[in-house]
Amino acid sequence: MTTAVRGVESVEDVWAAEDVNRAAWRTAFADVFSPHVLATGGAAASEPYIRSRYAVVRDHPGFVVATEGDDVVGYAYAAWTDTSRFVDDDEAELVELYVHPDHWGQGIGTRLLAAAEAAVPADRTSLVLATPAGNDIGRSFYESRGFTVRERRAGDVGGEVVPTVVFARALSENQDDGSASTRA
Repeated sequence: MTTAVRGVESVEDVWAAEDVNRAAWRTAFADVFSPHVLATGGAAASEPYIRSRYAVVRDHPGFVVATEGDDVVGYAYAAWTDTSRFVDDDEAELVELYVHPDHWGQGIGTRLLAAAEAAVPADRTSLVLATPAGNDIGRSFYESRGFTVRERRAGDVGGEVVPTVVFARALSENQDDGSASTRA
């Protein structure tokens, strides 16, 4: 089946993205977080939360979903305002990138990353993200796509202090994977 990457079209897209988040989170972080944090981080979102999130991302070019038929199988969210404190003013942040575990290894994450990056304004110099140090799957993904470690820090996830790695990659008009960027 063909995978398409597109912007958010409905509240249902955001619900589906949250479902992808829960499944990927529980699988990728199974050996990173305690059972308590895994349960809270993978808890079902409420309708008010989903509606609020949809209001924020519905017109945001940096929030994209990957679909196969009618099913959302992954999503990414890049932001360049209201970013985390480890992101400089001239940078963008990859806030989230999740693919359902049933679809890992199919190139969907790479396509989502490219689409989110393409939405970043041209005046941003780098794409920055943070992930738990124990997230071997995520770290391998980002390193294989040219991200390098900028710093190591402690992060708070669900009340637990977790070693965290901050990655960065310079933004350019042409990406290393050979695809031309259409950055705005």
